[in-house]
Amino acid sequence: MSNVKNQHYVPQFYLKYFTNQQEKLCRFDKIEKKRLLFTNVKNLACEKYFYDFPQQSGTKERQQPMEKWFSELETKASKFMNHIQKKIQGILSLKPSEEVDSLQVLTQDQKLDLAYWVAVQSLRTNYFRDFSKEFWQKTQPLIPNIVEEVEDELSRRRNNFEEDNSIKVDESLANEIKKDRLNQCMSTLSYLENDGMPITQAKFIFDHCKELAEILLNHIWLIGVNSTDKLFFTSDNPVVMAPHLESSGYSSEGIEVVFPINSKLILIMLEKKYFRHKLNLERTLVPLTREYVLDYNRLQVLQSSRFIYSQSDDFALVEEICNTNPDVCSNNRERLQLKLNSPPK
Repeated sequence: MSNVKNQHYVPQFYLKYFTNQQEKLCRFDKIEKKRLLFTNVKNLACEKYFYDFPQQSGTKERQQPMEKWFSELETKASKFMNHIQKKIQGILSLKPSEEVDSLQVLTQDQKLDLAYWVAVQSLRTNYFRDFSKEFWQKTQPLIPNIVEEVEDELSRRRNNFEEDNSIKVDESLANEIKKDRLNQCMSTLSYLENDGMPITQAKFIFDHCKELAEILLNHIWLIGVNSTDKLFFTSDNPVVMAPHLESSGYSSEGIEVVFPINSKLILIMLEKKYFRHKLNLERTLVPLTREYVLDYNRLQVLQSSRFIYSQSDDFALVEEICNTNPDVCSNNRERLQLKLNSPPK
């Protein structure tokens, strides 16, 4: 596999599900407050060398293990996502959308495959990387504690060394060793925040994507069917969450995780305890009202990093949100989540 320059954090095959007949998308830049019409998906949701690991000293070859891994995963994901959509489209061609309520369409194996894919997608975006950087910045006040812990550990090791060998370490030498170790520690922390972020993100994906997939698998799954005049948005951060209680983690009670499949279908994952009255709807089709379509589109606007994508150039909802909640459309915004009154019946 040759080096890939333009690397997508939302894959092209997925974005094509939202394109028009010319396989182009409209997008809205909520930072610049601009509509950018009919763009090829190869130019969307990507950055140059986004996943590349830092080059090793003395080598010219870029290290792209994640890009290769994502490419192989996307080949498999596109096959089962295409199959699921064709299956649902076949059902909808035979039955009106209002008659598909509670009709089961996903097998358990398809749910397994899709859970892993959604988990990976939620962790691979620039939104997640920016969130990680913000987390780092907010923990900066803890650095004095880290320094203190390193100093305490070095003092313990020095005392043990002196006791075991019945000698006294020169004070100036001990201070030089302490200074060197602290510099190494701070250098490592700085590296992780900057050049090492692709490695940090890759490690997080491999360490936690299976765990996250298991959490999602334990939720109640619905496929929302949109037969309204509004199309589903997607974005540069398509896996979004709506907390119906105070907590907002993937496993939190009352959490609703949402992932648009195409302009007319959406995957809805409901935490099992709070939504136990929906257990009978597991893996079924559920018709959606216009209100729910707009609610789910609001989630895409609120939790996108910068760009919202649609088959249509109707971005009135995005403009409304940016006008009424300007922080949502700012580079320095607080990250907000929309609470819904209830998932679809």
